[in-house]
Amino acid sequence: MPRTTLQSIDAEIKQLEAQKKLIEKRDGEVPKAIEVLQRYAKVLSAVQRRKIARIIGEVVDAATPAKAPRAKKQGRKLGPVAPKYQLPSGETWSGRGRTPVVFAAWEKGAEGKAWRKETRARSSPPPVVQLSPVPRASRA
Repeated sequence: MPRTTLQSIDAEIKQLEAQKKLIEKRDGEVPKAIEVLQRYAKVLSAVQRRKIARIIGEVVDAATPAKAPRAKKQGRKLGPVAPKYQLPSGETWSGRGRTPVVFAAWEKGAEGKAWRKETRARSSPPPVVQLSPVPRASRA
């Protein structure tokens, strides 16, 4: 282990005193810089705010002005929907959301293909797939 000499201790003391002076000088200038930033904060663009944030090492998004949190969009509540389509087997579907597996299977089967062929023959443009509607009396 090297011995610490009086000269090395004196050099270290001088170095620490120089650092102390720099810190005191900086501490005297910081309030002035903060005052200038506060004065111009209202006129700084978002790009300028991000540059300042990068300089001081903050997260870039934190430099943008704080916005009020958005409320979640609330869709209107529709409640249960009456069935619109019914298969010969009695399965029903409201016509909303993903097509049930039973309806997709029926459409791909022989009965669905015959129905599609019949509906295309009745009208020139092919209609949207509509199975037999549920009678009004059974809608709840």
